[in-house]
Amino acid sequence: MRSLTRRALTLALATLPVALAVRPPESTTLGDVPVRLPAQHRGASAAFERSPAWLRFTAAEGAGWQAQWDAEQAVPFRMWGGGIPVPTASAATVGAFALDFVADHAELLGTTGYALALRSASHAPDTDVWYVDVDLTRDGVPVYDGGVTLRVASGHLVMIGSRAIRNAPTSGGFATSTDAAFLAAEQQGHAPLAAHVRGEARAVWLPAEVDGAWELIPTWEVRTRTDSPLGQWVSWVDAATGRLMHQGNEIRFFDGQILGQRDDRLLTSLITEPMPFVKVSGGGNTFTDADGNFTLSGSGPFTVDLDGSRVRVRDQMGDVNPQIAAAATTTLTSAEFGSRQAPLTTYYAVYAAEEYAKTLDRSNQWANSRCDANVNINDVCNAYFDGSSVNFFRSGGGCQNTGRLADVVYHEWGHGFHTYAIQSGTYDGSLGEGAADFYSSLMTDDNRLAPGFFTGTNGPLRDLDNSERYPEDFNPDPNYIHYNGLIFGGAMWDSRLLLQADLGATDGKRVITAIFLEMLRGGPDIPGSYAEAILADDDDGDLRNGTPHQCALIEGFGLHGLGPQGYQGLLVDHVPVTGAQADVEAPISLSVSSPAPACFDAAAQTATLHWRVIGDTRWKDIDLTVAGTDVTGAIPGQPIGTAIEYYVEIGDDGGTAAFAPLDGEIRPYTYIVGDSLKVDCLGFENNDGGFTSALIAGQATEGANDWMWGEPQGLGGDPEVAANGVNVWGNDLGGDNYNGLYQDGKQNRLTSTAFGTRHYEGVYLRYNRWLGVEDGTFDKARILADDETVWKNFRSGDNAGSSHHVDDAWADHVVPLEGFGDDGSVVLAWEIESDQGVGFGGWTIDDVCVYAPATPNNRLGVNAMTAALSGTTASLSWTMPYHDPVTEVIVVRKAGSAPTGPTDGLVVHRTSTIALGETGTATDGCAYGEGDFHYAVYATDGTDWLGWTRPGFNTASVTAEIKTPDRDLKKSCEATLEQQNPGAVDPGGALTASGGCAGCATTSPVNGAWALAPLAALLRRRRR
Repeated sequence: MRSLTRRALTLALATLPVALAVRPPESTTLGDVPVRLPAQHRGASAAFERSPAWLRFTAAEGAGWQAQWDAEQAVPFRMWGGGIPVPTASAATVGAFALDFVADHAELLGTTGYALALRSASHAPDTDVWYVDVDLTRDGVPVYDGGVTLRVASGHLVMIGSRAIRNAPTSGGFATSTDAAFLAAEQQGHAPLAAHVRGEARAVWLPAEVDGAWELIPTWEVRTRTDSPLGQWVSWVDAATGRLMHQGNEIRFFDGQILGQRDDRLLTSLITEPMPFVKVSGGGNTFTDADGNFTLSGSGPFTVDLDGSRVRVRDQMGDVNPQIAAAATTTLTSAEFGSRQAPLTTYYAVYAAEEYAKTLDRSNQWANSRCDANVNINDVCNAYFDGSSVNFFRSGGGCQNTGRLADVVYHEWGHGFHTYAIQSGTYDGSLGEGAADFYSSLMTDDNRLAPGFFTGTNGPLRDLDNSERYPEDFNPDPNYIHYNGLIFGGAMWDSRLLLQADLGATDGKRVITAIFLEMLRGGPDIPGSYAEAILADDDDGDLRNGTPHQCALIEGFGLHGLGPQGYQGLLVDHVPVTGAQADVEAPISLSVSSPAPACFDAAAQTATLHWRVIGDTRWKDIDLTVAGTDVTGAIPGQPIGTAIEYYVEIGDDGGTAAFAPLDGEIRPYTYIVGDSLKVDCLGFENNDGGFTSALIAGQATEGANDWMWGEPQGLGGDPEVAANGVNVWGNDLGGDNYNGLYQDGKQNRLTSTAFGTRHYEGVYLRYNRWLGVEDGTFDKARILADDETVWKNFRSGDNAGSSHHVDDAWADHVVPLEGFGDDGSVVLAWEIESDQGVGFGGWTIDDVCVYAPATPNNRLGVNAMTAALSGTTASLSWTMPYHDPVTEVIVVRKAGSAPTGPTDGLVVHRTSTIALGETGTATDGCAYGEGDFHYAVYATDGTDWLGWTRPGFNTASVTAEIKTPDRDLKKSCEATLEQQNPGAVDPGGALTASGGCAGCATTSPVNGAWALAPLAALLRRRRR
């Protein structure tokens, strides 16, 4: 949607005055290369870990290893364990080992078809960890953001991660020059009128998703810099066509989320402290020492300049170098700096950030460099790091002067610390924002960042004490990196609290700080941050046996959806039941394990299966059998066509409950009992399926009716790919200025075309669902059949309303239609009705089908019967059954009323030649007598017969035109009757005046042994 929800608004309002260093022209859609995140589908992980390549690895050298999988590419984006020795004599020997290892495991890592090149092998001597990156190349050109990273700790390979795209074809060649690429970047990009200083250009294969499949596009990655507008541009130019594909600005800005006002930490009082390492001139030049002392010849006056040996502050409103008289002590105030406090506060804060960094990592180059700080920049509500300096804006627009906020200075300086810490991987913007927030929190010991950022308020700009989770709260749009950073920052803060609870405040902070520093060296993104955290925590080069503080990390990161499936005390692996035989128990099996056996001894103690027939209000509970890590049981057998929903609750020995699915009864598993018949399906690949959407209620602003057909973008918690194929229908799929979230205060609906349901009974919907919606107390998601609600999201009824329905993978969803559709057609609809609060990703749907239980009546149903009379001949037609097996079809005639079944009347036609779903025909030349003749068609599979007679489906009637036929016709009809009804039960079975069969109409079985011999004898006597 274009208008921001309340949740996104807190971030966006902070950036309204200035969102970027340079706003791109409104007409362009250029931006950074889209983030290619691993698609984490928990249901797929178990299947990947049964793959031959993984089994070969774990059997040969990877016993006990674990993995997090990219479900889209079927590669481990992080796998870890221990016990694989590595020669570490030099970077060359470590690199050679890495190349051999990747080559040996090409199928597992998805690198088949690529050449390998060592990008880097870097050693951190203080922790004895090697960081190794292997590029995947085609024709000597590396794949951008596609490679394998390895970690070698204490001489053992303990972690590998793959970013490979399996079997991606290349598209085009390098037909343009680097000069042409620079011109395209300069002229087609964000700053076409600026003077660009050219930097590096390199050839890369850029992965791009085209029609649902990945291709490698030949690309020039070029770098330029401009001063006006301020930019460090990275541009990706199609080397085949010369077209600028993406362009991003590497200058890092401080931008934020409105959460409230500042507290008294910074601006309520002025603190007098020594000015360390500032420049003093007069009778020579010198710098003060750490305590502000200096010695110069002469009697003054002296000039003080904030061009210090450690920090250099430049005031964009005009530098002021105050003069001071020779005195024992001189106190500088804002009065000596043009009544501007920002130069002094920024100087102190940068110096403090540097000093703190030296206590953490003296090898970090940023901590040992003089830092340039620019203050009072002519803009408001922002700050940024540009790779070499930190920059702060004036007050205004409801915001404080950012150079006067120590938290903001710590944050921006922390970007530099992060950048210079990286020894492998890349700088990830989302994780970088969370890392800078956490760096600031280490200095302040406060989860709140920049209290009082906005004038007149006390709340923080952002808060690390939050409940943001990956992937549902992650938005890959580059404009949301600060919001995304809360996921990582929250994981680090919660891990800190847990460690401090275990170890005490001092040691807990020491441990989380050490983990943080080591993590930054690996250059992780948010999904890979947990793996880097346990590597940083390892103490013996073997991740199979856990790490000293792994339990706190699993819980802390798991609270934010990171790590082994997100923390819930126990890990539950369950393949959902998708169907069951009629009247037979449906077996349930789960595997339960501890997320970290080395530090969590949690084990399943109890297991309860909660199940019910869909539509019942009460759950039924069954105790499951727990045997070690295995949990088994069964759902009782049910009749065919019964719709079941269920979830499993596991209790561990610590009193914590785990669920499958994770949210338990909020989004239970569903299935239908017995075989089913596909009635009608509508797909979205080639077109939109004829679906239409409308705004039902709410103000008709842009994007209010946000239903879209197309490819999902993974925004707002939506899926990154369709359940099958490429296209889906969904609320706000993203793209352009849309953020993936439904709007506040709107009710909109997606409506299908009519599904033809013919004769079927018990019709139900089955489709693939990915839904994100607030607790039904506040926001309503519905499915309707013929405008009546047949499904709605969970409603807690709690005023807190925290029981949100948030799918994290495609769900196979069964919805009984409650009789709608049992009349020949049904129209389905999906709806969102939102309140004025929090928004989520809404509906995403795919593979919409209508089914019916495979009952005899549904399998053998006959449709569209008609009858027309000419003289004594009735011409009959109908549509044959649609499903095998069908062994015979008969037409039964009865006078006066419709037959009630295949034995209620005379058989006038039978055939075993059946074309499923095609037109069947027959004639009855004996339609004479008084009154109406009713015909019905019945089919059998050799065991069961169609059991109903329904006008318009399998029965039709005519009114006799001729009462008494001539003698020859009568004889002919008697012979036909004998042929179709061999043997008679009653000697009175001759044709009556009305064409009925007197005495035998209700007693002549049409299957099995026909016993009409008395009728045959009667006919023979009449012929003598």
